[in-house]
Amino acid sequence: MSTTTTSPQPAQKRDIVTDLEAIGALHASYVAAFNSNDAAAVAAFYTDHAVLMLPGVPAIEGRRDIQAMFEAYFKENVAKISHNAARNPGGGRLGL
Repeated sequence: MSTTTTSPQPAQKRDIVTDLEAIGALHASYVAAFNSNDAAAVAAFYTDHAVLMLPGVPAIEGRRDIQAMFEAYFKENVAKISHNAARNPGGGRLGL
């Protein structure tokens, strides 16, 4: 019986620019859904087991309840959000 050993393969390097563009596009889609007052489209960004924690209210659990919260919110409020990426001193993006 013979054994063969192989060297571990290095992890693939990810293209950070591509990743940041994908994150930016996803966030732009969220902003568009929110600004259209589309509760179903906003809720689609959350998983079935998501927990949304907003200041001053109990945690909202699950996509269905998150959608219901946004439906109620959009009925009572006219709000728009915008998107600006934060940058660190090194020039890379930190967050959205």
